[in-house]
Amino acid sequence: MAIPNILLVLIIVLFILQRKNTIWFSNYIGVAFAFGCISLFKDILLTEQPNDITEYKFSLLLIFVLVVGINIHNYIWLEIGFVLGTLSAVFRAIYRIVNYYFLNDVIPFGNTSGINELIIIDRPYIGFMCVISIIFLSKFMKLRKNVRTNVLFTLCQIILVTFIYLITARLALMMICCYFIRIVFKKRNFKKIKTWGVCIFCLGLIFLLGNKNIKERFYVGGSIKTTVNKLKDYEPRFTIWKCGFEQQKFDSFSLLFGFSEIKEVQKNLLQCYYEIIDKKSKRDYYLKMNFNMHNQFLDVFLKNGLLGLSLFLCLCFFWFFKKKLSFEQRIVIFFTIIFLTIENLLNRQLGTYLLIFLIPFKYKKEDKQ
Repeated sequence: MAIPNILLVLIIVLFILQRKNTIWFSNYIGVAFAFGCISLFKDILLTEQPNDITEYKFSLLLIFVLVVGINIHNYIWLEIGFVLGTLSAVFRAIYRIVNYYFLNDVIPFGNTSGINELIIIDRPYIGFMCVISIIFLSKFMKLRKNVRTNVLFTLCQIILVTFIYLITARLALMMICCYFIRIVFKKRNFKKIKTWGVCIFCLGLIFLLGNKNIKERFYVGGSIKTTVNKLKDYEPRFTIWKCGFEQQKFDSFSLLFGFSEIKEVQKNLLQCYYEIIDKKSKRDYYLKMNFNMHNQFLDVFLKNGLLGLSLFLCLCFFWFFKKKLSFEQRIVIFFTIIFLTIENLLNRQLGTYLLIFLIPFKYKKEDKQ
């Protein structure tokens, strides 16, 4: 995948160029090491047949990227690489979508798996990456203060917002609305707040009523009751999280250490889908898709108990109350935490990079170059 590899190459190159004051260990790296290795150590000590080391590749990758990346001072280049990687993925997706439209005279932007094949990266991930890139572009405009360059940055933001709207990435749409509203209130000009508030509300209605895919993606029905019922029936996370919380009642679950084998969590989920979903087509779909927990905090808790969850929370919030963070840093961290509540980032390479790139690195001092 292009974006994770672009980020990895940039991190390694910048680390090699940074030869002075290399940090090999710190309290934060110690927390990351403990979290990354807890499943591995538990597997070796508590199971008769330890899993293959590849089962822990993303946890070990987390430690490696953190140690290398925390020594990088010119963090702005990573942000630039992130934006360029996201834009390249967006343009490639647009090309595939246009090509598909000319061949089939239709675009599957609703609740279908076909859209993920066109945009290459799963819709929640690429939508989230577009949101973060929009925030980074706003930061670049503050640093550059050059009219021509800022026009280009604004154009890139418009492209990213339009792309989020077209693919109807739900969480990304809500994040964009929250971000723009926060910007308006940050200015503390109440006359402008009223004007912008009315504009945002009207635009929101136009977007909602004018795009049937958005109504489909948000399960909008004829009434609130109908919408809620459709949401419970069609949104996988209602079923997944129910199955996840039920696992705490299992005899094999330890409150402190979680399950002895991390694979047991996914096996229990699949068994739960089979037992509680009555509709055969829906049950077969869940089993075929092999849905994971879709909540990183709950997943960590079940796999590693309160010990693992405590380490993970430290990883996310270690310096949050110690450092004076900029508006962009806080909003990126906040959105990343929200994203962690609906996705399992540590189950894939891209997710691992996003977690390390957007939380620990954002605690570093802002680069003013």
